[in-house]
Amino acid sequence: MKVLFLCTGNSCRSILGEATFNRLAPPTWRAMSARIEAWLALPLYELAHDKAKLKTELDRIGALTA
Repeated sequence: MKVLFLCTGNSCRSILGEATFNRLAPPTWRAMSARIEAWLALPLYELAHDKAKLKTELDRIGALTA
């Protein structure tokens, strides 16, 4: 399984999530981290309450969502 941790700057939260996950997860599961702020045309907090806008923006950047 692959997991991607995202935060706005990839300077703390997502890196900590990645490291914690990789330390505790089974060997076949791996995590990576990345920043999202530079990818989005609008700040994430503006999209968080509007599912249609969020889906449109994630589709625009080619994000895979489950």
